[in-house]
Amino acid sequence: MAIADSFLHSLQSASKKVIIFAVLIIILGILSIVLPAYSGMTITVIFGVLFVIGGALRTTFAFVTTSWGSAILRFLFGLVMFFGGFWLIFNPDMGMTTLTIVLAVMFIIDGISELLFSFFLKPVGGGSMMLIDGILGIILGILIFVKWPASGELAIGLLVGIKLVIDGIALLSLGMIGKKTINRPQIK
Repeated sequence: MAIADSFLHSLQSASKKVIIFAVLIIILGILSIVLPAYSGMTITVIFGVLFVIGGALRTTFAFVTTSWGSAILRFLFGLVMFFGGFWLIFNPDMGMTTLTIVLAVMFIIDGISELLFSFFLKPVGGGSMMLIDGILGIILGILIFVKWPASGELAIGLLVGIKLVIDGIALLSLGMIGKKTINRPQIK
């Protein structure tokens, strides 16, 4: 119960920021649903940029290690990330198909973690929205796999948009719980 009380106290102090962040996530989700082709391309290019940055950092710090074998492997992995990022940036159409598989796996893992987190939130409240969010995340991940590769072109934008709206609603419910409990006397 001490962990739940600590979480509740943190949520109370950040409830306004959580609500604002949730609304922004919902708006981004709606934009992604309305413009799935554009958002899919944008997401692919953003991943490409992140891979380029991550690859550059990985190659830069590859030799900060205890063994040459590890350093060489890190350096090579950094190069693969770096050039793979450029490939995504300059070939977003082809990159979307690959990214669709990655997103499907990510949705399933995120859904499982949200399911587990929902059980942690039961004593505080708000666990039911996280439970629904987790289940829907797993379903979206499975839907991508069932429709793949046909789902590649619009799936990223559409399903990421749906996931953002669901996540935003779950966060909004947590922010509202934090706001409601501010005036409630603390249970000792």
